[in-house]
Amino acid sequence: MTPTPAFHLALAMQSYRNEKFAELIERAGVPVDAARRARSGAHGRPTRAEHHLKLCAVLGIDPVDGRPIEVRKPLPLLASFFAAGVKGNRLLNGHTLRQAAKVMEISPAVLSRIENGDVRSFDAMVAACRYIGAHPFDYLVSYETCQETNPRRGVAA
Repeated sequence: MTPTPAFHLALAMQSYRNEKFAELIERAGVPVDAARRARSGAHGRPTRAEHHLKLCAVLGIDPVDGRPIEVRKPLPLLASFFAAGVKGNRLLNGHTLRQAAKVMEISPAVLSRIENGDVRSFDAMVAACRYIGAHPFDYLVSYETCQETNPRRGVAA
């Protein structure tokens, strides 16, 4: 059986205890209960996608396969862009919601939530990323990056 993303994250967090764990949580900017659940392997409860991504960024592991990567600043998930990417790819492929969900091996309800910008489970996000050929880190961006890309952002039209 292939290790899951939750397994990789839990393994990377095992050595974090007490002050070291508190420091990790602060750097990642995730709730304590979410970090504890992630460290324990989630025990069947999915880790929220944004929390998983932030923890992986500060730990320096790839969120999908656990490979070591350069430590990154934890950034927010741009769920609306992810939603548009998933729905756009689904429509380009000519799939109905049910057909795409079947290909992704997730429920139509979960796919509907994703397409509406509610990315709860990291496992569902990975399935959707495989479907569209993207990496979850592709949907993280800082406000500063948006300003560099579009200096007029935030200026009244």
